[in-house]
Formats: sequence, C-alpha cells, structure tokens
Amino acid sequence: MKLSILQIIKEEIENFYSDWERSNEPSFVDKYYEKYKIRKQSEKQPLINAEIIGYVSDGISGISPSIAIYKNPKNLEGFGTATRGVLLYNNDFYLAQSYQALHWKILELLVKRGIVSSHDAQNYYNEYPKDFIAVERDGHTDIFEPSSAYDKNYFPTYYELIFYNANKKLPFKFRKSNLSEQLDPNNLVSYIPQGYEHNILDEKS
Repeated sequence: MKLSILQIIKEEIENFYSDWERSNEPSFVDKYYEKYKIRKQSEKQPLINAEIIGYVSDGISGISPSIAIYKNPKNLEGFGTATRGVLLYNNDFYLAQSYQALHWKILELLVKRGIVSSHDAQNYYNEYPKDFIAVERDGHTDIFEPSSAYDKNYFPTYYELIFYNANKKLPFKFRKSNLSEQLDPNNLVSYIPQGYEHNILDEKS
C-alpha cells in the first residue's frame, strides 16, 4: 500500500518526539531538504573549465574548507570579483573561486601539494620568492595585479619577466599595480627588461 505525502509527514511528526532522542537518523523532511539544497546549489554553480586541486577555508571565520582552488582556468566564468591567485614562474596559475580565500590559505594548499616551498609561502610578501607571485583580480575584469601585501613601490625584475611570459601564454592580463599607471598615464615607459624580447637576458640574474 502506497502512503501519501500527508501520511508520511503525519507519521514523521508523531514519531519525532519519541524517536529523536534514541536515533541520529535524519527525518524524511531532513533528507528531502538536503537533496533539494544540493540540487539547487548544483544548478547555481557554473561549469568551470579547469582542474580542482583542493579546497580551502575562507581564512577569516575558520569555516571548513569549501572554496575551490583551480589550476589553469581557461576563462573566468564562475570566478568571483577580486578573487586571489598564485602565478608560478612556469606560468601555471592557481586561482580561488571566491575572494574569501586569502593568499596564505592558497599557499598552504600549494605547500601541501609540493608545488611551492613552505619558506617561500610564509615569506612571500617580504622576500619576493622567484618561483611565484601572489595576484588579485582587478574587480570583475580579466586583469590581475600583484597582491596588496606587496610594496607598491617595488616590483622585482624577475616578477616583470613572469608577467611578461604569462601575458603571452595565458588568456588573462597581468600588470603591475595602478601606481605605475598613475606615474605614467600614457604608458610611455616599457617595463620589459631591455634585451628580454630577444631572449638574451639571463633569467637567473
């Protein structure tokens, strides 16, 4: 005999108080709500064309890991405004889906994956590691700039090289902070080291 929805709900209500203390099993309503919530969340999530390497918490509230970190996304569909990422010397790009993922959380994950060293991750804004740059998305554009943790008046030559190569190979734009634009509104100064366009610059210098 098939039970109607009303009968099922009635039984759930009648059994709730007697069974709740003895059992940790979710009720019919709980199960239905969970399925509904999961379905609605999946409907809202756009398809991101990239490999997920892991999840991090937001670094502020300490909520369990829930923000996806992607490797080499093909575009920025599904990524939030002002989201943070880490651009490697070899042009691999690791990007958080939401701005709530702080750089040190992303770097913690990259350390666990053996992608960057622990020392460099802990000191990235003081010692300027040669293997990566922490970057931030400029609003909702496809432009990325150095992290606000860096000194706006200093940008190492090897970081300029990383940006130069990334601009040739990746579908996004990487540029120095707006400070350089304010100092040179007409972009009359080239920030590419002399000789690099002819591949005669020693990258290890």
